Amino acid sequence: MLSSVNSSMLTTKEYEDQQIVANTTQDDLGRDAFLQLFTTQLKNQNPLDPMGNEAFVAQLAQFSSLESMKSMESTMGEVANLIRDEKFIGGANLLGKKVALEGGQVVGGGGVTATGEIELANGAESVIVSIYEQKTGNLVARQTLGNQSKGSLPLTWDGQTSNGDTAPYGNYVMSASVVNGTQMETATVKTASTVKAVTWDASAQDILVELDGGLKLSLAEIDRIEI
Repeated sequence: MLSSVNSSMLTTKEYEDQQIVANTTQDDLGRDAFLQLFTTQLKNQNPLDPMGNEAFVAQLAQFSSLESMKSMESTMGEVANLIRDEKFIGGANLLGKKVALEGGQVVGGGGVTATGEIELANGAESVIVSIYEQKTGNLVARQTLGNQSKGSLPLTWDGQTSNGDTAPYGNYVMSASVVNGTQMETATVKTASTVKAVTWDASAQDILVELDGGLKLSLAEIDRIEI
């Protein structure tokens, strides 16, 4: 007469029910936990009602799939690190270089002269150049240039306020308005700034270049790089 089967052993039906519960849990099993569960089930299966071939094959297929995903995850991580390293090395080559910007961002004040330029397609009767604090938008200085010919026009701010005081060193915005007769148009001010540092933006998975005055930009925001 056969002795009673140990209650810890699983019948095929019990095993199938357990799989349904395992597949509906929120936390996926890790590879080691999966293998441990699999081998425990084999050891404790009911000899009178062993695991069916279909369930055994399904377990092996699931384990093989898990192994493939872990291998792919590792490979993708290595590729991501390689791309990051290449971008970082490329960004390091920008250190000390001048980058051209559109928008008039400049660093000035504190005895530092800021420069920029605009393009005049048809010349101008006069050009009004304004300097604003980048953080507050407050007007710092304004000057009017006389009649100008067609072509590139250099702009210079000596760091002095409209009252003749020295503005504090920091970030400013240089803007220009072109006047012809009764018409006034805003011109795009282009400036150049030196790359001081390169950092990695984990959220964007790209590098950021830090310019004079602490301004940080992505490579997509830079139009031109100069020596």
